[in-house]
Formats: sequence, C-alpha cells, structure tokens
Amino acid sequence: MGIAISHSDKSMWPEASDGKSVTKLDLAHYYEVVGDWMIDHIKGRPCSIVRAPDGIGGEHFFQRHGIQGMPKMLQLVTISGDHQPYLQIDTVEGLIAIAQVAALELSM
Repeated sequence: MGIAISHSDKSMWPEASDGKSVTKLDLAHYYEVVGDWMIDHIKGRPCSIVRAPDGIGGEHFFQRHGIQGMPKMLQLVTISGDHQPYLQIDTVEGLIAIAQVAALELSM
C-alpha cells in the first residue's frame, strides 16, 4: 500500500502457535487483510495503541497522543478536556502505519 516497513523481518511474536516467528511485515499484512473490517469499527474514534518496538517480549508503552514523527496516515482528534490531540485511525493505510511503529494493540 505504499508504506515502507523498516526492519520488516523484526520478530514481534518470536514463537506463535505454529512455532514460527511473526514479523513486523506479517503484522502489516494482517492489518491490510482485516483492515476494511477493522476500519468499520474504529473510524472516527480516538484510539490508543500499545507499542512494542522490540516485540512482545520487550518493553511496551502506551500511547494515545500524536507525537512528532508519527506517520501522516494517522489523524489527530481533539478531545474535550485534554490539551493534546489523540490518535485516530480512519484508513487501512493508517493501520499499516501503526504496524510500522510496532503497535501490537489498539483500544478505543
């Protein structure tokens, strides 16, 4: 979809149920395959993500606000009572962009 995935062979889940590693590129492909279905449920809603740059076994951190350097495919939305805009994912390209930043979990 025109989105570069750096370190595409990085293991996000070292040992999936089939014993094979799930890579960052696999995650991007998954988001691409289920993207239309997911977007129907999350479009127009603020979204928080859990990022794991070194995979499921590494450090995790929660992110709800847009930060400098975030992919341009992600929208930002102002929430009443909060000074910083929240992330919003309205396109399949946006889902793939969060795979690029190693977002393993989304919550609305």
